[in-house]
Amino acid sequence: MKSKLQEAFTRKKLKSYFRDLIYDIVGSIFFGIGIYNFVSAADFAPGGVTGLAIIMNHYTDLPIGLATFLINIPIIAISFTTLGKKFLGRTFMTVLANTLIIDLVCPLLPVYRGERLLAAIFAGALVGIGLAIIYHNGSSTGGSDLIIMSIRRKRPHMSLGQLTLT
Repeated sequence: MKSKLQEAFTRKKLKSYFRDLIYDIVGSIFFGIGIYNFVSAADFAPGGVTGLAIIMNHYTDLPIGLATFLINIPIIAISFTTLGKKFLGRTFMTVLANTLIIDLVCPLLPVYRGERLLAAIFAGALVGIGLAIIYHNGSSTGGSDLIIMSIRRKRPHMSLGQLTLT
């Protein structure tokens, strides 16, 4: 039988898990809408895994979210030893949420087909808000972020900015 302290700890841990999950989902909603309804619709291709997924979608009709998920699987597996299971577990949940939101929810919303400058502004704002929520919550969208973080662990003298630009 569990003590009251163990039960309280388990409840607190469960509550924290669901709070983190909700933040990741909300961040993924902002991120997904920015990517699907603005970036992809305006034929922009950002860098990283998401940009690669948008290009793959353009040429093969493979859904953006699924392409992102498939590209992220080996990156997450390779990063496992350097970044740890807790962080990568949360990142995997965020990548899964992004996949489902981009492929199942965002197509139900109207796609912006207006002025490309406005599309870039709205995309930047939505993706930025989504990433801020996800990063602030201690997770990641996977992709090149994981590669950069893994290299940073092995080469701590290099700044994240230097690694991002190389």
